[in-house]
Amino acid sequence: MQILEYVWLALRSISHRKLRSWLTVIGIIIGIAAITSLLTLSQSLSQSIEEQFESFGTNMIFITPKNMMSSMNFGGEIITEKDVSTLQSMPEIEEIIPTRVTSAKIEFHDNEAYVTAASFELSNPDLLKKMGLELIDGHWIEKGDSRSVVLGHLVAHEIFDEDIHVKNRVYLNGEKYVVVGILEEIGSSQDDMQVYVSDDDLIEISGKDEIAAISALVRSGLDVETVADKAELKIKRARNDDDLIVMTSADILEQVNSILGIINFVLVGVAAISLLVGSIGIMNTMYTAVLERTKEIGIMKAIGAGRKDIMMIFLIESAIFGLLGGAIGAFLGTLLAKSMEVFSSSFPFHFNVYINPTIIITSILFAAIVGAASGALPAYKAAKLKPTDALKYE
Repeated sequence: MQILEYVWLALRSISHRKLRSWLTVIGIIIGIAAITSLLTLSQSLSQSIEEQFESFGTNMIFITPKNMMSSMNFGGEIITEKDVSTLQSMPEIEEIIPTRVTSAKIEFHDNEAYVTAASFELSNPDLLKKMGLELIDGHWIEKGDSRSVVLGHLVAHEIFDEDIHVKNRVYLNGEKYVVVGILEEIGSSQDDMQVYVSDDDLIEISGKDEIAAISALVRSGLDVETVADKAELKIKRARNDDDLIVMTSADILEQVNSILGIINFVLVGVAAISLLVGSIGIMNTMYTAVLERTKEIGIMKAIGAGRKDIMMIFLIESAIFGLLGGAIGAFLGTLLAKSMEVFSSSFPFHFNVYINPTIIITSILFAAIVGAASGALPAYKAAKLKPTDALKYE
């Protein structure tokens, strides 16, 4: 028998049992949909984060408290001006950019919203791109500017009934500010909902002088990892503690990907349970098919079909169950992942979902293999039947 004949016999059997066939593949559909969507979302999130860090450039290092939540909320370790001075003493570092952050209420034409206010002063406005920021109107806050604010894209164009433009007046925590710049959309709701003021204004808004993080630009041509290690050692000696951590973009990306990998492993493991249930469903269906078609098997053997032919018929049938469930599951999983892109646009963790054909094809092939493996024992049982016993079966 030719392979096409095996496929035709398998499809004929499936078409004669439509309801049972659909019920059989549901478990595979659910499992593959879950796995496809999770892998797609995980890869897309990782790629979005990588793009964010690439916008900073490869010659940036970042200094933060080891326990940032503790420092922000419970008065734990904080970054001080002494730490800034320690870094400024290093000839390997071209620019030091201390960043202060707080929450603030912004008001415009009797409407109000809550945003994140941040401050970092630059000696060279060209460094804005290194921070992943770009102005579409106006200018950055200049040294000595007071009561001036630069707005993120969403703040300027989305959260109020009217767009805010350069030279408009807004109120931050009740104080009047002049809008001097509007930022281009970054693509992250959290970043696009920020406003930027001078260091002195930020200290006044927050009521405290605390540095949340430091970004430092390493001079061109130097090894960033070596400079980061040296900076961490100098800060540790100057503070006489190791409460701060110095990282490069590559370090942060590696940590994020490691966490995503663990989460992904757990979630895919949970999704695989559905796939296991689906494979058991296929096995059960194939055992039932063997019992129902015992006499048919006897007739095929009596007219010359061998064990290999019988096994191939049932293996291909179970593989088709897996292939069908995998194709539908991969489509639904991709659709679900893509819908998360739209859903996430309302939240700070918005990211773009990238469809990877490799994930889709691998998921479908994996489902087909699971289907074939699930039908192996029933197929072996069918192949072992003796023609005389099969023909007598009622």
